[in-house]
Amino acid sequence: MMSEQQKILVIEDEGAVREGLVDNLSFEGYKVFHSDNGSDGVSVFEAEKPDLVILDLMMPGKDGFSVLKEIRSVSKVPIMILTARSSVEDQVKGYDLKVDD
Repeated sequence: MMSEQQKILVIEDEGAVREGLVDNLSFEGYKVFHSDNGSDGVSVFEAEKPDLVILDLMMPGKDGFSVLKEIRSVSKVPIMILTARSSVEDQVKGYDLKVDD
């Protein structure tokens, strides 16, 4: 019996990083959706219902923390943060908002 292909949503504004993730995850057999900003990322999330979200924090407009709050208000889907930010405060804020990793 064929299992359903796992879906991953990548929300990342930096093109090279986003494209690298999309290419590698697609190569590994995942169905990958992506967005380069938070607002569109939330729309894609609502439309596609992914099994995992990889989320950048530092995006113009709606930042990753805002996206995280919106997704968490409607879903317990696993969310991984991908960011250059490394402060303890950012880590604590992410875990307070129920990020998975």
